[in-house]
Amino acid sequence: MAPSKADARYGLPFRGQNLRREARERCCQASIVWNVLLKLATTHVEKFSAAKTNEVKNKSTGQYWRRLEV
Repeated sequence: MAPSKADARYGLPFRGQNLRREARERCCQASIVWNVLLKLATTHVEKFSAAKTNEVKNKSTGQYWRRLEV
């Protein structure tokens, strides 16, 4: 695709290249934010459920076991 006059003025070699780059950056940022929120939510739920049901999660195996009351 040939550059339009506006794209040529701003030094963009292809039409709409800047828009594609901005969309890709926004998508990447949204993905990072979503992953962080998801991780925070799951750790909060795990801590809350462990405190409520007296269960402990084994981090190496991912299994839960119940604490013994002494």
